[in-house]
Amino acid sequence: MLGLFGRILWHQRLILAWLGLLALLVCGWAWWKRDVIVSYFESRDQRNQVREEVRALEAERQRLEHEREVLLKGGFASEKVARETYHMSKPGEKVLRLSPSPRDEETPASATLRQR
Repeated sequence: MLGLFGRILWHQRLILAWLGLLALLVCGWAWWKRDVIVSYFESRDQRNQVREEVRALEAERQRLEHEREVLLKGGFASEKVARETYHMSKPGEKVLRLSPSPRDEETPASATLRQR
């Protein structure tokens, strides 16, 4: 019975030795190729960042495409953009520019203190 137990222990030790050798080989390979591994993770992070930028640009493109379609239809939206963005007016139309009064620029807290 002791011989069987001794053989089982010998086999376990042999398996552990092979696993240890394999672990050393893997660690040595990882140390030897560490630059490749680091560059892989950096390029993966860059790829993910570029994908996010592409998604953002695609959303912006869709928004601009929608805005273009609305402006091409004409009407109120195109007139509003022409007036607000490009400061355009109709022929003969007078445009009044009103500047806000100093009281309008106050914060609610300062207005409350001033009323007391």
